[in-house]
Amino acid sequence: MIKRSSGQIITIASVQTSLVRPSISPYTATKASVGDISKVMATDWAKYGIQCNAIAPVFFIQY
Repeated sequence: MIKRSSGQIITIASVQTSLVRPSISPYTATKASVGDISKVMATDWAKYGIQCNAIAPVFFIQY
């Protein structure tokens, strides 16, 4: 991607990176890490024309 000066990286994070729910701390920690590394990659690689985004789906409960 750096060689051709373009590209897109999409990661799957979670709304839990911003919200808090009891008993899912390992899940929240890993998804927050995914969201944060996406921000870092976007900052570091923007100069090479590479876009980095994290998709953060919402938690749904079906009744």
